Amino acid sequence: MKITFVIYGDLNTLSGGYVYDRYLLRHLKKCGDQIRVVSLWDGSYLRHMADNFSRELPQNLLVGNPDLILQDEICHPSLVLANHRIKQMGAPPVVSLVHHLLADEGHPLLTRNFYKTNELLYFSGIDGVLANTHVTLNRVREVSHRQLPAAVAWPGSTLPSPPLSRTVLNDRLNEQRPLQILFVGNLVERKMVTVLLTSIIKLLRHTDARLKIVGGGKLEPKYARRVKRIAKPLIDKGIVSFTGPKRGKELAELYSESDVLVVPSSYEGFGIVYLEGMAYGLPAIGSAAGGAREIIEDGVNGYLVHPSDSNTLTQYLLQLARDRGLLARMSRAARDRFERHPSWTQSMDNAREFLLRMAKK
Repeated sequence: MKITFVIYGDLNTLSGGYVYDRYLLRHLKKCGDQIRVVSLWDGSYLRHMADNFSRELPQNLLVGNPDLILQDEICHPSLVLANHRIKQMGAPPVVSLVHHLLADEGHPLLTRNFYKTNELLYFSGIDGVLANTHVTLNRVREVSHRQLPAAVAWPGSTLPSPPLSRTVLNDRLNEQRPLQILFVGNLVERKMVTVLLTSIIKLLRHTDARLKIVGGGKLEPKYARRVKRIAKPLIDKGIVSFTGPKRGKELAELYSESDVLVVPSSYEGFGIVYLEGMAYGLPAIGSAAGGAREIIEDGVNGYLVHPSDSNTLTQYLLQLARDRGLLARMSRAARDRFERHPSWTQSMDNAREFLLRMAKK
C-alpha cells in the first residue's frame, strides 16, 4: 500500500497517541508499505481551522497518488472541510485513527459542544475508523451518527526496558516503607495532577507517603507552573519530587521503585501508561471516563475514579498504604493483566488488515 499519514507536529512527541502512531507506521513499513508523512504545523485550534481554506493542503494530501489517506483524528480541525474538498478531487479512502475525542476531554460545556460539532463534521468526510479501544469506537459512532467501517486495535505492551521479574516484585512487596506513588504523563490539565496533589495532602493526615511526578510541562506551561506552586510545600518536606520527562532505563527504574501508578485524567482514550506500570507490578488508579476500563479492572488490578474526585482517590490510596496484603494482591493481578495483553505486532497486524480492506474499496 501507499499511505499518506497526517499528523500534527513532531511524530516523536512524548504522549500515548504519538507512541501508537509510531508503532503503527513502523509496522506498516516493515510489511513493505510506503508511508508518506504529512506533518501539519502545531498551533491553536482556531488557527488550525484556517487550514481548511488552504489551496496547498488538499494537493499535498494527494501527492504520489496514495491508496489510502490515514489521519490522526487529533488533526480534525484542519480537515473538517479539506476532506470534502479532496473527495471532489478523486481522493482514495480516508481512514481516521482515533485515540479519543477532543469533545470528551474536561472542557467547559460551550467549548465541548463546539468541539463535538466540528468532530461531527469531520466524521462526515471520512470513510472508515481505526480506534484504539471499543469505548473510543462507540463514542465515534455516537457523535457521528454513522456506522462507518471500523476496526479496533489496542495499543500493545510498550516497555522502556524488560518487565520486572516476579522475584524482584515479591522482594519489593515485602519492604516496609511509606507508600511510593508515581505519576507519569505530561503536566497538562487533562491529566488532573492538581487533583492528585490534593489527594496527597489529604492522605498525609492519615499516613506517610511519597509522590514522584514524571513528565514535562512544555505543552501547557501555565498549568505546569500552577502544579508546582501547589506542590512546593510538599517538595520542601521531601514528600513530592519532579523528575522531568524520562525514557528508557531511567523510567523503568522509577516504575520498579514505586508501589502504585496514579494518573487520574479527566479522560483517557486508552492509557498506555497504565499498561506500562502493570509490567512492573503497579496497580493503576485511573480515569473512570474513557477507555482505561479496558485495562483497569476496578478493585482487582487497580481502581477507577471519576474526574476531580479527590476524596475517593484519597480513600483508595489510604487502603493500599494500610493494607500491604491488598497492595500485594493488586500488584500481582496487575502483572498478570500485562502478560495477557496482546503485543504491538499482534495489534498492528489487525490494524493493517483493516487498512488493506479499506484501500481496496
